[in-house]
Amino acid sequence: MEKHKKKILGKEKGITLIALVITIIVLLILAGVSIAMLTGQNGILTQAQNAKNRTEEAQVEEENRLNEYNNIINNYVSGVTTEETPTFDEDTLTIGEATNVDKYGWKVPNYTVQAGDMTTNVWRLFYQDSNYTYLITDECVGINKPSENYVDYISGADVSTIGQKLNPMLLANGKFFTSSNTDENILATAWLTDPNEWDEFKNGDAVFAIGSPTVELYVKSFNATAKIINIDATLIPELEVGEYGYTEGTVEDQLKTTYNNGIYNKSTSSDWLLSSPYYSSGEIFVKGKLGYFGSYEVTDTSYAVRPLVCIPTSVFNSKYLSSLVNEK
Repeated sequence: MEKHKKKILGKEKGITLIALVITIIVLLILAGVSIAMLTGQNGILTQAQNAKNRTEEAQVEEENRLNEYNNIINNYVSGVTTEETPTFDEDTLTIGEATNVDKYGWKVPNYTVQAGDMTTNVWRLFYQDSNYTYLITDECVGINKPSENYVDYISGADVSTIGQKLNPMLLANGKFFTSSNTDENILATAWLTDPNEWDEFKNGDAVFAIGSPTVELYVKSFNATAKIINIDATLIPELEVGEYGYTEGTVEDQLKTTYNNGIYNKSTSSDWLLSSPYYSSGEIFVKGKLGYFGSYEVTDTSYAVRPLVCIPTSVFNSKYLSSLVNEK
């Protein structure tokens, strides 16, 4: 009787074949799900590998960026500068607040061009604001009769945007740069401020060149210098606009030949034109030997020019500023 009971109990505790099969099937399903979770496209192992790859890529990018910054710092410390492609937007062209005034007249030895009319390749810092920097030739260039050059210009409407914006008092007046203004001095202005006429004076960093400074650029440069070297306030030029252009000139020795290594005048020089109209039928000119500016008939007289080139200030400061030399 006891043996019979044990057999019955043993049979009740055993695992049937069906239960075993079901268990195996469940385990296989779970194993399949687990493998898929580990190795599938969105599986844990795949995600982990992707995260590892992204981390490695970020490390490489970070190292490259750090190396780039390190190179910039090293270049700055050693005086080596990176090049910036010059850009020009006429909308940003103004005669802004003067900067680096104490270096006006200094040579810019690493600005060079192969212009045919130049006998010396010396340029000097003439004016700088936050947007643009202007360099002027150290010498008077060529002998030009304006009336032989402005024949292709008809009226004040032919004055370039550059010429207009560098004569801001005339631009604000509203009547000078119009098709109704056919005065000879405005035609001379059109020729002198046409950047296409003076392209040979540009290098790869200059965004435009004109024949000579405008009178406002000339006076603003001089007046900025005057404040630095404490020139008598009565000698500082003040401009007004009349019927034909600017009405105010200067008197002999007002702009002394010793100022700023000759960027305003030179002790041994031809008379040279400024790129602005005067009160009569003459273009403003600089009396280079005597140190003042006034006007003369553009139709009858030949003058030199002092080409002016414009370089974005950011480019100039990174490539040229540190090389300036204070030499006559």
